Amino acid sequence: LAETLNSYNNYSLCRDSFQSLYYVGEDVRYAKGMHHLLEYLQKDAPKIEDKDGFINLHFTINCDGEVGRLGMELLDRNYQPTDFGPKLVQHLVEKVKKIKDWKDLDQVNYKGAKDVKMFFLIQITNQQIAEVCP
Repeated sequence: LAETLNSYNNYSLCRDSFQSLYYVGEDVRYAKGMHHLLEYLQKDAPKIEDKDGFINLHFTINCDGEVGRLGMELLDRNYQPTDFGPKLVQHLVEKVKKIKDWKDLDQVNYKGAKDVKMFFLIQITNQQIAEVCP
């Protein structure tokens, strides 16, 4: 998992000293809405092994709208570490890295920050991506 995520982290922040949080001040969000985001992540998703749980995908968006510094926790329904397979991890990381539509990203200036820390909590139910929320 760490090797996969590190291969996607070749980008730079606009201000390396401090990143804002998506819900502070400017309330940075995916501009097309959560329903569209769910459909986007579901499209072409690999079949998920026969288990339910959660994926916490956290990342930083720089001032140019590029995504990097990815991290991920994979949890079962009892919030214990699990694995959903490398194909799903790769699918989700590639999809999130391509997102450029961030609402209010240009307004970020909380304590001088220009970059934003964000996460998506992705629920896996019945072998598919069922929900996503920030």
